[in-house]
Amino acid sequence: MENYKLKSEIREFIIQKASEHPELGCRKLSGLIEQAFKVDISKSTISTVLKSEGLNKPVGRCSSKKKDRPATLLTYEADRGKARNEETLLLSTDKQPELLISAPETALPNMGCWFLKAAELSLGGARAISDILSSINKDERKPADFLPLIESLLYLALFGAQEYKDLVPLSQNSLSALTGKKYSAEDLQWCLDYLKLTQPITLKIFNRLVALRAGVLAIKFILEDNSFFFLDAGGHSIWSTNRIPKYFSAGIEKTKEWLNEAMAGIKPLTLQAPPGFAAPTSAFLDFLASFQCEKPDKTIKRIELYSPDNLLIDTIQPPPQKKRYFILGLWPWQYKNRDRGTAQQLSLRSLAMTNNDNRKILDIITNLEKEKHNDNEVIAYYLERWPNPEIGYQDFLDKIGHFHQCAQIEWRQKNNVQFQEDGGLTLNVLLDYWRRELNLYCQRYFFPLSCHEWDFLLLKERFYNLQAKVYSETALLKVVFELPKDFPHLQDLSYACQRVNEADIHLLDRRKLAFEAGARIGKGAGISLDGINP
Repeated sequence: MENYKLKSEIREFIIQKASEHPELGCRKLSGLIEQAFKVDISKSTISTVLKSEGLNKPVGRCSSKKKDRPATLLTYEADRGKARNEETLLLSTDKQPELLISAPETALPNMGCWFLKAAELSLGGARAISDILSSINKDERKPADFLPLIESLLYLALFGAQEYKDLVPLSQNSLSALTGKKYSAEDLQWCLDYLKLTQPITLKIFNRLVALRAGVLAIKFILEDNSFFFLDAGGHSIWSTNRIPKYFSAGIEKTKEWLNEAMAGIKPLTLQAPPGFAAPTSAFLDFLASFQCEKPDKTIKRIELYSPDNLLIDTIQPPPQKKRYFILGLWPWQYKNRDRGTAQQLSLRSLAMTNNDNRKILDIITNLEKEKHNDNEVIAYYLERWPNPEIGYQDFLDKIGHFHQCAQIEWRQKNNVQFQEDGGLTLNVLLDYWRRELNLYCQRYFFPLSCHEWDFLLLKERFYNLQAKVYSETALLKVVFELPKDFPHLQDLSYACQRVNEADIHLLDRRKLAFEAGARIGKGAGISLDGINP
Protein backbone atom coordinates (compact mmCIF):
# COMPACT_ATOMS: atom_id res chain seq x y z
CA MET A 1 0.00 0.00 0.00
CA GLU A 2 2.03 2.91 -1.27
CA ASN A 3 1.20 6.56 -1.03
CA TYR A 4 -0.03 8.25 -4.19
CA LYS A 5 -1.02 11.79 -5.13
CA LEU A 6 -4.73 12.38 -4.80
CA LYS A 7 -6.50 11.76 -8.09
CA SER A 8 -9.76 13.41 -9.09
CA GLU A 9 -11.72 10.16 -9.00
CA ILE A 10 -10.51 9.45 -5.46
CA ARG A 11 -11.45 12.98 -4.37
CA GLU A 12 -14.95 12.49 -5.82
CA PHE A 13 -15.16 9.11 -4.08
CA ILE A 14 -14.33 10.74 -0.72
CA ILE A 15 -16.94 13.47 -1.18
CA GLN A 16 -19.60 10.98 -2.28
CA LYS A 17 -19.05 8.55 0.60
CA ALA A 18 -18.84 11.31 3.22
CA SER A 19 -22.05 12.89 1.91
CA GLU A 20 -23.96 9.59 1.85
CA HIS A 21 -22.54 8.33 5.17
CA PRO A 22 -21.66 11.27 7.45
CA GLU A 23 -20.92 8.85 10.29
CA LEU A 24 -17.76 7.62 8.56
CA GLY A 25 -14.48 8.94 9.92
CA CYS A 26 -11.22 9.52 8.03
CA ARG A 27 -9.85 6.11 8.97
CA LYS A 28 -12.89 4.25 7.66
CA LEU A 29 -12.83 6.32 4.47
CA SER A 30 -9.14 5.47 4.07
CA GLY A 31 -9.99 1.77 4.27
CA LEU A 32 -12.75 2.14 1.66
CA ILE A 33 -10.34 3.95 -0.66
CA GLU A 34 -7.75 1.20 -0.24
CA GLN A 35 -10.36 -1.43 -1.15
CA ALA A 36 -11.66 0.49 -4.17
CA PHE A 37 -8.44 1.93 -5.63
CA LYS A 38 -5.65 -0.19 -4.07
CA VAL A 39 -3.85 2.91 -2.78
CA ASP A 40 -3.16 4.23 0.71
CA ILE A 41 -4.41 7.78 1.30
CA SER A 42 -3.53 9.34 4.65
CA LYS A 43 -6.21 10.48 7.09
CA SER A 44 -4.81 14.02 7.01
CA THR A 45 -5.30 14.18 3.23
CA ILE A 46 -8.88 12.92 3.59
CA SER A 47 -9.50 15.46 6.36
CA THR A 48 -8.27 18.26 4.06
CA VAL A 49 -10.73 17.21 1.36
CA LEU A 50 -13.60 17.06 3.85
CA LYS A 51 -12.75 20.49 5.22
CA SER A 52 -12.67 22.01 1.74
CA GLU A 53 -16.16 20.66 1.09
CA GLY A 54 -17.57 21.54 4.53
CA LEU A 55 -18.02 17.87 5.40
CA ASN A 56 -15.59 17.65 8.29
CA LYS A 57 -16.39 17.23 11.99
CA PRO A 58 -14.28 18.22 14.99
CA VAL A 59 -11.90 15.33 15.69
CA GLY A 60 -12.91 13.28 18.70
CA ARG A 61 -16.17 15.16 19.19
CA CYS A 62 -19.71 14.09 18.46
CA SER A 63 -22.62 16.00 17.05
CA SER A 64 -24.11 18.59 19.38
CA LYS A 65 -27.39 16.73 19.21
CA LYS A 66 -25.91 13.76 21.07
CA LYS A 67 -23.40 13.38 23.83
CA ASP A 68 -22.42 9.82 23.03
CA ARG A 69 -18.71 9.12 22.92
CA PRO A 70 -17.11 8.00 19.66
CA ALA A 71 -16.03 4.39 19.61
CA THR A 72 -12.33 3.88 20.30
CA LEU A 73 -10.06 0.88 20.56
CA LEU A 74 -6.67 2.22 21.59
CA THR A 75 -7.19 2.57 25.32
CA TYR A 76 -9.44 1.03 27.93
CA GLU A 77 -10.31 1.92 31.48
CA ALA A 78 -8.34 -0.43 33.72
CA ASP A 79 -10.23 -3.52 34.94
CA ARG A 80 -13.27 -2.72 32.78
CA GLY A 81 -12.35 -2.92 29.12
CA LYS A 82 -14.59 0.05 28.24
CA ALA A 83 -13.37 2.20 25.40
CA ARG A 84 -12.45 5.76 26.33
CA ASN A 85 -11.64 8.76 24.19
CA GLU A 86 -7.94 9.34 23.44
CA GLU A 87 -5.90 11.23 20.88
CA THR A 88 -6.32 8.75 18.02
CA LEU A 89 -9.79 7.55 17.02
CA LEU A 90 -10.31 4.42 14.99
CA LEU A 91 -13.91 5.22 14.15
CA SER A 92 -15.76 8.51 14.58
CA THR A 93 -19.52 8.29 14.66
CA ASP A 94 -22.38 10.57 15.58
CA LYS A 95 -24.50 7.81 17.04
CA GLN A 96 -24.15 4.76 19.21
CA PRO A 97 -24.33 1.37 17.49
CA GLU A 98 -27.90 0.15 17.24
CA LEU A 99 -28.69 -2.13 20.17
CA LEU A 100 -29.75 -5.50 18.85
CA ILE A 101 -31.14 -6.63 22.18
CA SER A 102 -31.09 -4.57 25.35
CA ALA A 103 -31.18 -6.46 28.66
CA PRO A 104 -32.87 -9.53 27.10
CA GLU A 105 -35.34 -11.32 29.33
CA THR A 106 -35.59 -14.47 27.23
CA ALA A 107 -32.80 -16.61 25.85
CA LEU A 108 -33.05 -17.03 22.08
CA PRO A 109 -32.74 -20.37 20.25
CA ASN A 110 -29.96 -21.30 17.81
CA MET A 111 -27.65 -18.63 19.18
CA GLY A 112 -24.73 -21.03 18.85
CA CYS A 113 -24.77 -19.76 15.26
CA TRP A 114 -22.78 -16.84 16.66
CA PHE A 115 -19.75 -19.14 16.28
CA LEU A 116 -20.42 -19.08 12.53
CA LYS A 117 -20.92 -15.32 12.70
CA ALA A 118 -17.51 -15.04 14.41
CA ALA A 119 -16.01 -17.05 11.54
CA GLU A 120 -17.76 -14.79 9.02
CA LEU A 121 -16.40 -11.66 10.71
CA SER A 122 -12.93 -13.20 10.43
CA LEU A 123 -13.23 -14.23 6.77
CA GLY A 124 -15.58 -11.61 5.31
CA GLY A 125 -17.39 -13.77 2.73
CA ALA A 126 -20.83 -12.21 3.20
CA ARG A 127 -19.23 -8.78 2.99
CA ALA A 128 -17.50 -9.76 -0.25
CA ILE A 129 -20.79 -10.96 -1.75
CA SER A 130 -22.48 -7.74 -0.63
CA ASP A 131 -19.72 -5.58 -2.15
CA ILE A 132 -19.94 -7.38 -5.49
CA LEU A 133 -23.74 -7.13 -5.59
CA SER A 134 -23.62 -3.46 -4.64
CA SER A 135 -21.49 -2.79 -7.70
CA ILE A 136 -24.22 -4.11 -10.00
CA ASN A 137 -26.50 -1.35 -11.28
CA LYS A 138 -29.81 -3.01 -11.98
CA ASP A 139 -32.55 -0.63 -10.93
CA GLU A 140 -33.50 1.93 -8.30
CA ARG A 141 -34.91 -0.71 -5.97
CA LYS A 142 -31.44 -2.01 -5.19
CA PRO A 143 -30.78 -1.93 -1.41
CA ALA A 144 -28.14 0.46 -0.14
CA ASP A 145 -26.57 -2.37 1.84
CA PHE A 146 -26.93 -6.01 0.85
CA LEU A 147 -25.02 -7.36 3.85
CA PRO A 148 -27.93 -7.95 6.31
CA LEU A 149 -29.96 -9.54 3.50
CA ILE A 150 -27.11 -11.87 2.51
CA GLU A 151 -26.48 -12.83 6.15
CA SER A 152 -30.20 -13.51 6.70
CA LEU A 153 -30.22 -15.91 3.76
CA LEU A 154 -26.90 -17.41 4.90
CA TYR A 155 -28.08 -18.31 8.42
CA LEU A 156 -31.73 -19.07 7.62
CA ALA A 157 -30.99 -22.69 6.72
CA LEU A 158 -29.62 -23.28 10.24
CA PHE A 159 -32.96 -22.61 11.91
CA GLY A 160 -34.77 -25.72 10.66
CA ALA A 161 -37.01 -23.87 8.21
CA GLN A 162 -37.05 -23.82 4.43
CA GLU A 163 -38.32 -20.24 4.26
CA TYR A 164 -38.38 -17.24 6.57
CA LYS A 165 -42.19 -17.35 6.83
CA ASP A 166 -41.89 -20.78 8.46
CA LEU A 167 -39.86 -19.44 11.40
CA VAL A 168 -41.56 -19.00 14.75
CA PRO A 169 -41.36 -15.42 16.17
CA LEU A 170 -38.58 -16.35 18.63
CA SER A 171 -36.43 -17.74 15.82
CA GLN A 172 -37.10 -14.60 13.80
CA ASN A 173 -35.68 -12.63 16.73
CA SER A 174 -32.65 -14.93 16.76
CA LEU A 175 -32.00 -14.27 13.08
CA SER A 176 -32.39 -10.52 13.65
CA ALA A 177 -29.85 -10.68 16.50
CA LEU A 178 -27.36 -12.39 14.17
CA THR A 179 -27.75 -9.95 11.30
CA GLY A 180 -28.52 -6.70 13.13
CA LYS A 181 -31.70 -6.10 11.13
CA LYS A 182 -35.15 -7.60 10.92
CA TYR A 183 -36.72 -8.42 7.57
CA SER A 184 -40.11 -9.71 6.56
CA ALA A 185 -40.63 -12.88 4.55
CA GLU A 186 -41.52 -10.66 1.60
CA ASP A 187 -38.21 -8.79 1.88
CA LEU A 188 -36.15 -11.98 1.71
CA GLN A 189 -38.19 -13.48 -1.10
CA TRP A 190 -37.84 -10.22 -3.03
CA CYS A 191 -34.09 -10.42 -2.53
CA LEU A 192 -33.95 -13.94 -3.98
CA ASP A 193 -36.13 -12.93 -6.92
CA TYR A 194 -34.08 -9.78 -7.49
CA LEU A 195 -30.76 -11.60 -7.40
CA LYS A 196 -31.16 -13.74 -10.49
CA LEU A 197 -27.45 -13.51 -11.07
CA THR A 198 -25.70 -14.02 -14.35
CA GLN A 199 -23.00 -16.64 -14.74
CA PRO A 200 -20.10 -14.11 -14.79
CA ILE A 201 -21.33 -12.59 -11.50
CA THR A 202 -21.72 -15.95 -9.72
CA LEU A 203 -18.28 -17.06 -10.87
CA LYS A 204 -16.81 -13.75 -9.68
CA ILE A 205 -18.38 -14.30 -6.27
CA PHE A 206 -17.22 -17.92 -6.12
CA ASN A 207 -13.63 -17.02 -7.01
CA ARG A 208 -13.65 -14.30 -4.35
CA LEU A 209 -14.90 -16.74 -1.70
CA VAL A 210 -12.23 -19.29 -2.64
CA ALA A 211 -9.56 -16.60 -2.24
CA LEU A 212 -10.92 -15.58 1.17
CA ARG A 213 -10.99 -19.12 2.55
CA ALA A 214 -7.28 -19.64 1.81
CA GLY A 215 -6.26 -17.04 4.37
CA VAL A 216 -2.83 -15.95 5.61
CA LEU A 217 -0.46 -17.96 7.79
CA ALA A 218 2.84 -16.09 8.04
CA ILE A 219 3.60 -12.37 8.07
CA LYS A 220 7.25 -11.74 7.24
CA PHE A 221 8.81 -8.46 8.41
CA ILE A 222 11.95 -7.61 6.45
CA LEU A 223 14.19 -4.97 8.05
CA GLU A 224 16.60 -2.47 6.52
CA ASP A 225 19.61 -4.67 7.32
CA ASN A 226 17.79 -7.58 5.57
CA SER A 227 17.21 -9.47 8.80
CA PHE A 228 13.65 -10.66 9.32
CA PHE A 229 11.16 -12.19 11.70
CA PHE A 230 7.67 -13.66 11.39
CA LEU A 231 4.34 -13.15 13.12
CA ASP A 232 1.54 -15.66 12.64
CA ALA A 233 -1.59 -14.18 11.07
CA GLY A 234 -3.65 -15.13 14.10
CA GLY A 235 -1.61 -12.63 16.10
CA HIS A 236 -0.35 -15.11 18.68
CA SER A 237 3.40 -14.74 18.75
CA ILE A 238 6.85 -14.17 17.16
CA TRP A 239 8.53 -16.86 15.04
CA SER A 240 12.03 -17.27 13.64
CA THR A 241 10.88 -19.22 10.55
CA ASN A 242 7.71 -19.61 8.51
CA ARG A 243 7.24 -23.17 9.81
CA ILE A 244 4.19 -22.05 11.73
CA PRO A 245 1.37 -24.50 12.55
CA LYS A 246 -1.60 -23.95 10.25
CA TYR A 247 -3.83 -23.55 13.28
CA PHE A 248 -2.49 -20.01 13.61
CA SER A 249 -3.57 -18.76 10.18
CA ALA A 250 -6.40 -16.23 9.77
CA GLY A 251 -8.59 -14.62 7.14
CA ILE A 252 -6.84 -12.13 4.89
CA GLU A 253 -9.29 -9.30 5.60
CA LYS A 254 -8.92 -9.59 9.38
CA THR A 255 -5.15 -9.97 9.08
CA LYS A 256 -4.81 -6.78 7.05
CA GLU A 257 -7.14 -4.93 9.41
CA TRP A 258 -5.14 -5.51 12.59
CA LEU A 259 -1.84 -5.24 10.73
CA ASN A 260 -2.79 -1.82 9.39
CA GLU A 261 -3.75 -0.68 12.89
CA ALA A 262 -0.46 -1.93 14.35
CA MET A 263 1.66 -0.40 11.58
CA ALA A 264 -0.10 2.96 11.88
CA GLY A 265 0.68 3.03 15.61
CA ILE A 266 -3.02 3.15 16.43
CA LYS A 267 -3.54 -0.07 18.35
CA PRO A 268 -0.90 -1.93 20.37
CA LEU A 269 0.03 -5.36 19.05
CA THR A 270 -0.56 -7.74 21.96
CA LEU A 271 1.28 -11.06 21.75
CA GLN A 272 1.65 -14.21 23.80
CA ALA A 273 5.03 -15.53 24.93
CA PRO A 274 6.96 -16.83 21.91
CA PRO A 275 8.14 -20.46 21.77
CA GLY A 276 11.46 -21.19 23.46
CA PHE A 277 12.78 -20.95 27.00
CA ALA A 278 16.58 -20.57 26.75
CA ALA A 279 18.18 -17.44 25.27
CA PRO A 280 16.03 -14.95 23.33
CA THR A 281 16.16 -15.51 19.59
CA SER A 282 17.41 -12.93 17.10
CA ALA A 283 13.85 -12.78 15.73
CA PHE A 284 12.58 -11.78 19.17
CA LEU A 285 15.20 -9.03 19.52
CA ASP A 286 14.56 -7.81 15.95
CA PHE A 287 10.86 -7.54 16.74
CA LEU A 288 11.56 -5.37 19.79
CA ALA A 289 13.95 -3.10 17.89
CA SER A 290 11.77 -2.73 14.79
CA PHE A 291 8.64 -1.74 16.71
CA GLN A 292 10.52 0.65 18.98
CA CYS A 293 12.06 2.21 15.85
CA GLU A 294 15.13 3.71 17.54
CA LYS A 295 17.70 2.00 15.31
CA PRO A 296 17.66 2.97 11.59
CA ASP A 297 19.04 -0.40 10.43
CA LYS A 298 16.22 -2.19 12.27
CA THR A 299 13.29 -0.27 10.78
CA ILE A 300 10.73 -2.24 8.78
CA LYS A 301 11.45 -2.08 5.05
CA ARG A 302 8.81 -4.45 3.70
CA ILE A 303 6.05 -6.79 4.88
CA GLU A 304 5.09 -9.96 3.02
CA LEU A 305 1.98 -12.10 3.55
CA TYR A 306 2.20 -15.85 2.92
CA SER A 307 -0.56 -18.44 2.56
CA PRO A 308 -0.65 -21.72 4.52
CA ASP A 309 0.94 -23.28 1.40
CA ASN A 310 3.84 -20.81 1.63
CA LEU A 311 2.73 -18.80 -1.41
CA LEU A 312 3.34 -15.06 -1.44
CA ILE A 313 -0.08 -13.38 -1.29
CA ASP A 314 0.74 -9.71 -0.98
CA THR A 315 3.57 -7.28 -0.31
CA ILE A 316 2.96 -4.21 1.83
CA GLN A 317 5.06 -1.10 2.09
CA PRO A 318 4.61 0.13 5.69
CA PRO A 319 4.10 3.81 6.54
CA PRO A 320 7.27 5.89 7.05
CA GLN A 321 9.53 5.14 9.98
CA LYS A 322 7.65 5.57 13.23
CA LYS A 323 7.19 3.91 16.56
CA ARG A 324 4.66 1.09 16.74
CA TYR A 325 3.24 -0.07 20.04
CA PHE A 326 3.30 -3.58 21.44
CA ILE A 327 2.55 -5.51 24.63
CA LEU A 328 4.40 -8.81 24.96
CA GLY A 329 3.94 -11.40 27.70
CA LEU A 330 6.86 -13.55 28.85
CA TRP A 331 6.73 -16.33 31.40
CA PRO A 332 8.77 -15.60 34.56
CA TRP A 333 10.98 -18.64 33.88
CA GLN A 334 11.43 -17.78 30.19
CA TYR A 335 14.68 -16.33 28.81
CA LYS A 336 16.49 -16.48 32.15
CA ASN A 337 19.64 -15.33 30.38
CA ARG A 338 17.98 -12.48 28.54
CA ASP A 339 19.93 -9.23 28.53
CA ARG A 340 18.05 -7.00 30.93
CA GLY A 341 19.90 -4.03 29.44
CA THR A 342 18.05 -4.55 26.16
CA ALA A 343 14.83 -3.10 27.57
CA GLN A 344 16.66 -0.07 28.94
CA GLN A 345 18.63 0.40 25.73
CA LEU A 346 15.40 0.43 23.73
CA SER A 347 13.45 2.47 26.30
CA LEU A 348 11.08 -0.39 27.07
CA ARG A 349 9.03 -1.00 30.20
CA SER A 350 8.86 -4.23 32.15
CA LEU A 351 6.09 -4.97 34.65
CA ALA A 352 4.63 -7.99 36.39
CA MET A 353 1.14 -9.47 36.18
CA THR A 354 0.13 -11.26 39.38
CA ASN A 355 -2.95 -13.18 40.48
CA ASN A 356 -5.03 -12.67 43.63
CA ASP A 357 -2.49 -14.70 45.64
CA ASN A 358 0.26 -12.30 44.52
CA ARG A 359 1.87 -15.04 42.42
CA LYS A 360 3.58 -13.70 39.33
CA ILE A 361 1.93 -14.98 36.17
CA LEU A 362 3.68 -13.01 33.45
CA ASP A 363 6.45 -10.52 32.85
CA ILE A 364 5.10 -7.94 30.42
CA ILE A 365 7.35 -5.91 28.13
CA THR A 366 5.85 -2.89 26.38
CA ASN A 367 6.83 0.38 24.76
CA LEU A 368 3.62 2.18 25.77
CA GLU A 369 4.59 5.36 27.61
CA LYS A 370 3.91 5.22 31.34
CA GLU A 371 2.77 8.86 31.31
CA LYS A 372 -0.14 7.87 29.07
CA HIS A 373 -0.78 4.27 30.17
CA ASN A 374 -0.16 3.14 33.73
CA ASP A 375 0.64 -0.46 34.69
CA ASN A 376 -2.96 -1.42 35.38
CA GLU A 377 -4.03 -0.15 31.98
CA VAL A 378 -1.31 -2.15 30.23
CA ILE A 379 -2.40 -5.30 32.06
CA ALA A 380 -6.02 -4.56 31.15
CA TYR A 381 -5.00 -4.32 27.47
CA TYR A 382 -3.27 -7.69 27.68
CA LEU A 383 -6.26 -9.36 29.34
CA GLU A 384 -8.59 -7.80 26.81
CA ARG A 385 -6.68 -9.71 24.11
CA TRP A 386 -5.73 -12.82 26.13
CA PRO A 387 -8.29 -13.16 28.96
CA ASN A 388 -7.00 -16.58 30.09
CA PRO A 389 -3.18 -16.32 29.97
CA GLU A 390 -2.23 -19.71 31.39
CA ILE A 391 -4.98 -21.76 29.72
CA GLY A 392 -4.51 -19.90 26.45
CA TYR A 393 -0.77 -20.47 26.33
CA GLN A 394 -1.17 -24.15 27.19
CA ASP A 395 -3.49 -24.44 24.21
CA PHE A 396 -0.84 -22.63 22.15
CA LEU A 397 1.80 -25.19 23.19
CA ASP A 398 -0.59 -28.11 22.62
CA LYS A 399 -1.16 -27.02 19.04
CA ILE A 400 2.55 -26.67 18.43
CA GLY A 401 3.02 -30.22 19.73
CA HIS A 402 0.11 -31.48 17.64
CA PHE A 403 1.67 -29.80 14.62
CA HIS A 404 4.97 -31.60 15.08
CA GLN A 405 3.23 -34.96 15.43
CA CYS A 406 0.89 -34.49 12.47
CA ALA A 407 2.84 -32.10 10.27
CA GLN A 408 2.09 -33.95 7.03
CA ILE A 409 -1.61 -34.54 7.68
CA GLU A 410 -4.09 -32.20 6.03
CA TRP A 411 -7.20 -32.12 8.17
CA ARG A 412 -9.42 -30.04 5.88
CA GLN A 413 -12.59 -31.81 4.80
CA LYS A 414 -13.72 -31.54 1.22
CA ASN A 415 -16.18 -28.79 0.39
CA ASN A 416 -17.21 -29.37 -3.19
CA VAL A 417 -19.49 -27.11 -5.19
CA GLN A 418 -21.97 -28.58 -7.64
CA PHE A 419 -21.97 -26.51 -10.81
CA GLN A 420 -25.04 -26.48 -13.03
CA GLU A 421 -24.94 -27.93 -16.53
CA ASP A 422 -24.33 -24.48 -17.99
CA GLY A 423 -21.37 -24.01 -15.65
CA GLY A 424 -23.18 -21.44 -13.53
CA LEU A 425 -24.04 -21.21 -9.84
CA THR A 426 -27.13 -20.00 -8.01
CA LEU A 427 -27.03 -17.73 -4.99
CA ASN A 428 -28.34 -20.56 -2.80
CA VAL A 429 -25.49 -22.85 -3.92
CA LEU A 430 -22.94 -20.11 -3.16
CA LEU A 431 -24.42 -19.52 0.29
CA ASP A 432 -24.48 -23.24 1.04
CA TYR A 433 -20.80 -23.46 0.04
CA TRP A 434 -19.92 -20.55 2.33
CA ARG A 435 -21.90 -21.99 5.27
CA ARG A 436 -19.79 -25.12 5.06
CA GLU A 437 -16.62 -23.03 4.89
CA LEU A 438 -17.66 -21.17 8.05
CA ASN A 439 -18.26 -24.50 9.77
CA LEU A 440 -14.78 -25.71 8.75
CA TYR A 441 -13.31 -22.47 10.10
CA CYS A 442 -15.03 -23.04 13.47
CA GLN A 443 -13.68 -26.60 13.58
CA ARG A 444 -10.17 -25.44 12.86
CA TYR A 445 -9.90 -22.32 15.01
CA PHE A 446 -12.58 -22.40 17.72
CA PHE A 447 -13.54 -25.97 18.58
CA PRO A 448 -11.34 -28.55 20.37
CA LEU A 449 -9.13 -30.86 18.33
CA SER A 450 -11.51 -33.72 19.09
CA CYS A 451 -14.21 -31.93 17.03
CA HIS A 452 -12.22 -31.78 13.79
CA GLU A 453 -13.69 -35.00 12.41
CA TRP A 454 -17.28 -34.37 13.46
CA ASP A 455 -19.92 -33.92 10.79
CA PHE A 456 -22.06 -30.82 10.55
CA LEU A 457 -25.16 -32.33 12.16
CA LEU A 458 -23.22 -33.30 15.29
CA LEU A 459 -21.67 -29.83 15.55
CA LYS A 460 -25.10 -28.30 15.10
CA GLU A 461 -26.43 -30.36 17.99
CA ARG A 462 -23.43 -29.65 20.27
CA PHE A 463 -22.89 -25.96 19.47
CA TYR A 464 -25.04 -24.20 16.89
CA ASN A 465 -28.43 -25.11 18.42
CA LEU A 466 -27.54 -23.70 21.86
CA GLN A 467 -29.69 -20.92 23.21
CA ALA A 468 -28.23 -17.70 24.59
CA LYS A 469 -28.92 -14.14 25.62
CA VAL A 470 -27.25 -11.36 23.64
CA TYR A 471 -26.20 -8.24 25.54
CA SER A 472 -25.32 -5.20 23.48
CA GLU A 473 -23.20 -2.39 24.93
CA THR A 474 -21.28 0.57 23.56
CA ALA A 475 -17.96 -1.26 23.11
CA LEU A 476 -18.99 -4.90 23.55
CA LEU A 477 -21.50 -7.46 22.31
CA LYS A 478 -21.61 -10.46 24.64
CA VAL A 479 -23.27 -13.79 23.87
CA VAL A 480 -24.03 -15.67 27.11
CA PHE A 481 -25.08 -19.28 26.55
CA GLU A 482 -27.78 -20.79 28.75
CA LEU A 483 -27.21 -24.52 28.94
CA PRO A 484 -29.54 -27.47 29.47
CA LYS A 485 -29.63 -28.81 32.99
CA ASP A 486 -27.60 -31.92 32.15
CA PHE A 487 -25.46 -30.41 29.39
CA PRO A 488 -22.52 -32.86 29.02
CA HIS A 489 -20.24 -30.75 26.81
CA LEU A 490 -19.42 -27.82 29.07
CA GLN A 491 -15.66 -28.34 28.75
CA ASP A 492 -15.79 -28.24 24.94
CA LEU A 493 -18.03 -25.15 24.97
CA SER A 494 -15.78 -23.37 27.48
CA TYR A 495 -12.78 -24.09 25.25
CA ALA A 496 -14.60 -22.73 22.19
CA CYS A 497 -15.65 -19.56 24.04
CA GLN A 498 -12.07 -18.94 25.11
CA ARG A 499 -10.77 -19.33 21.56
CA VAL A 500 -13.33 -16.83 20.22
CA ASN A 501 -12.51 -14.34 22.97
CA GLU A 502 -8.80 -14.62 22.20
CA ALA A 503 -9.39 -14.16 18.47
CA ASP A 504 -10.12 -10.45 19.09
CA ILE A 505 -13.09 -10.36 16.73
CA HIS A 506 -15.02 -7.12 16.23
CA LEU A 507 -18.33 -6.34 14.60
CA LEU A 508 -18.37 -3.84 11.74
CA ASP A 509 -19.28 -1.05 14.20
CA ARG A 510 -16.06 -1.96 16.13
CA ARG A 511 -17.72 -3.53 19.17
CA LYS A 512 -15.78 -6.53 20.40
CA LEU A 513 -17.50 -9.91 20.26
CA ALA A 514 -17.28 -11.93 23.50
CA PHE A 515 -18.70 -15.36 24.42
CA GLU A 516 -19.46 -16.81 27.82
CA ALA A 517 -20.65 -20.25 28.91
CA GLY A 518 -23.16 -19.03 31.46
CA ALA A 519 -25.65 -20.62 33.82
CA ARG A 520 -27.01 -24.11 33.49
CA ILE A 521 -30.78 -23.87 33.46
CA GLY A 522 -32.05 -25.09 36.81
CA LYS A 523 -28.60 -25.20 38.47
CA GLY A 524 -27.79 -21.56 39.08
CA ALA A 525 -24.71 -19.71 37.92
CA GLY A 526 -22.16 -21.55 35.85
CA ILE A 527 -18.56 -20.81 34.96
CA SER A 528 -17.22 -17.41 34.02
CA LEU A 529 -14.64 -16.69 31.36
CA ASP A 530 -13.63 -13.23 32.51
CA GLY A 531 -10.01 -14.28 33.04
CA ILE A 532 -7.56 -13.07 35.65
CA ASN A 533 -7.93 -9.60 37.09
CA PRO A 534 -4.87 -7.44 37.51
